[in-house]
Amino acid sequence: MVCGYAAGLGMVLAAHGGRPEMIPIALGLDVVLCGALSLWRFPSDRSVMEEITRQIQGVCYISLPIALLVLLRATADGAAWLFVLCAVIFAGDTAALYAGTLWGRHKLCPAISPGKTVEGALAGLAANLLVGMVFSAILLPGVGWLRAAAFAAAAGLAGQAGDLFESELKRMSNIKDSGGILPGHGGVLDRIDALLFAAPVAFAFRALLL
Repeated sequence: MVCGYAAGLGMVLAAHGGRPEMIPIALGLDVVLCGALSLWRFPSDRSVMEEITRQIQGVCYISLPIALLVLLRATADGAAWLFVLCAVIFAGDTAALYAGTLWGRHKLCPAISPGKTVEGALAGLAANLLVGMVFSAILLPGVGWLRAAAFAAAAGLAGQAGDLFESELKRMSNIKDSGGILPGHGGVLDRIDALLFAAPVAFAFRALLL
């Protein structure tokens, strides 16, 4: 657990300090330290391998996307990109919730999240596209409407996958909420689960396509 916290903090601080090359180093050292620590426990506790798997997954799942958001913010037009990304994700989440509540009839993934519907997902994607294109035209006029639509769709779909993935984790762990810091909201992770999956997509889109 200590290795996981240290690696996660190290990855975010590396991004904040403008040293992106240190991010995979922090992750790699975490794997090495976990592997080394497991050697003395494995003979008497075979479950240590499962703990290591969960720890590394947690570091990659939470800390790495946050580090990418920090790196995205540090680019020349990073504030605009970050604002557009958040607007796309939050609009999609809101539209999916209300449309699914009002008109949802067909379950999207009942084995993972019984409350999510196909209608809600489609409404969320429509909101992703609309908000993404509008805000990109205002804040990122050089992107163009076609690439703005592609970005909004890719980030929106990734966000929906992130939402379902977090529900999958909770179902596997037999818990209803990921935490109690935000009462009525399911925990902090419930608020950022879509953003965690959308962050690598946004960073890759900004870095590779533009």
